[in-house]
Amino acid sequence: MDFRIGDKVSFINEKQDGFIVSIKANGFCVVEIEDGFTLDALPTELVKTKEIQKKKSGDSKEKEVVNETVGLVVPDFIKTYLLDGCVAILSIPDNGKILTGAVEYWLVNGSDLEVLYVFSSYNAKMPEGVCAGQLNKNQSIILKSFSRETIIDINHFQIDLLFHKDGIHPQLPHLSKELKIELPTLTQNYPKAGSPYSFAVINNLINFTIQEDPNLNELFEKYKDDYNDNRKISKPANTANQFKKTDNTLKQFGLSGSLEIDLHIEELIDDPSGMAASEMIEMQLKHFRKELDKAMYNRSPKIIFIHGIGNGKLKNSIRFELKNLNINYRDGAYDRFGAGATEAILN
Repeated sequence: MDFRIGDKVSFINEKQDGFIVSIKANGFCVVEIEDGFTLDALPTELVKTKEIQKKKSGDSKEKEVVNETVGLVVPDFIKTYLLDGCVAILSIPDNGKILTGAVEYWLVNGSDLEVLYVFSSYNAKMPEGVCAGQLNKNQSIILKSFSRETIIDINHFQIDLLFHKDGIHPQLPHLSKELKIELPTLTQNYPKAGSPYSFAVINNLINFTIQEDPNLNELFEKYKDDYNDNRKISKPANTANQFKKTDNTLKQFGLSGSLEIDLHIEELIDDPSGMAASEMIEMQLKHFRKELDKAMYNRSPKIIFIHGIGNGKLKNSIRFELKNLNINYRDGAYDRFGAGATEAILN
């Protein structure tokens, strides 16, 4: 018997009902039972009690899934929210209780990769596992439905993703991201989706349609020589001695010998006007990682990253990575950088 996401099923050998929320690559069906628990089952262990699908007019083949918990037709998340090539988390409110009801968190995989996921919540800086599993390409799954009372006690969510694709391919990324609690409001961001899906809040985790890592590296290398040539006054006869002399001079006058790396996008390429914001910050983070690796390899005692203020995304990303690497950091000197720099203490 063929099963689809949304089908209501019963277990043949147990008195247990539920509905299918995902179908794994190995053929196992993930069945959500009462209280939000999920069980893996072979198709031979299940019997379909209700096909939760509805034909669209004019097309006998195309079908829509019904959300059994609210009895509503679930739109095609990938098409509705333009998530083709993306992996995202959706926050969807309870129907008729947009500001007070429960909130469903869905994981949407619009990419052509398989996704292994771990979803956690943090309360008082301690993680609590919510769910984990596998999501095939072009599928969606509900991670958890939280009551408003529960959400109030949660500081933030954490999503960890690993990607898989059969065959030979470039190295795939792995993602670990902290998610702020963003609740739906009365603003219908997607009115064509119908309530309650029109009130969805989208957190786009990764977009594979944007240039991937090798291309961004290529772009950086392309402009690196021009950047160096435009700022080079003269080439020292002995580069090693010149650097050594500079370091001694700084120490002689009691000045800091810390490396200073300016991460403003204008310092990395000549003309960033054609780049998307996500491309800019990815290039800035790649330069940050490269300079951090170089400083650690050269046993530099500290390094200062000048990131500016902006919307704080670059600063938070840098400090999040330093924290994961167990590297101590502090604000850069305020009289020189204001609130726009982070100093990493390497030893």
